[in-house]
Amino acid sequence: MQRIIKQQLSTDDQWQLISEIAPDFIPEANIDYILPVEYWQALAPEFTGFSTVPAVWLEADIELEPLSEVFAAVPLVAVEFPAFMDGSGFSTGSLIREMFSYKGELRAFGSLLSDQLGYLRRCGYDSVALPDDQDPDTAVQQFNAEGVSYQGDVLRPTTPFRDRVLKR
Repeated sequence: MQRIIKQQLSTDDQWQLISEIAPDFIPEANIDYILPVEYWQALAPEFTGFSTVPAVWLEADIELEPLSEVFAAVPLVAVEFPAFMDGSGFSTGSLIREMFSYKGELRAFGSLLSDQLGYLRRCGYDSVALPDDQDPDTAVQQFNAEGVSYQGDVLRPTTPFRDRVLKR
């Protein structure tokens, strides 16, 4: 079972990521699945045999508008970061939260570094599946670090400057 960072802790992941579905795939009872978006859409709306609605796995650079119904139905959206230098996953997470008012769990996974976690949180991610080479204790500290930022974000839309002006 993979370790993830969720709710300010390092914990075991209850979700099973399925990268490819075999033609004879039969979901096991009491297992929560994360499916690539093309499989999720092919199996919807029935999800015969699944104990819960599966979560969806998106690539970071996917077109989001056609997926509005998916966001309304899923308990978890997992966004894959293909390379730690590719910032498209940050924008994708922020857009999912802001444009689609997504309230479920938003998870980042793939090629990530623990020092990116504070930025992921500011973009609306509330869980992260780190690669095995990243130290989970350091990652938890990075993910939960409260710093002062001069830009607005998903967690705090107003800037410190705007807060000062509004208090006058």
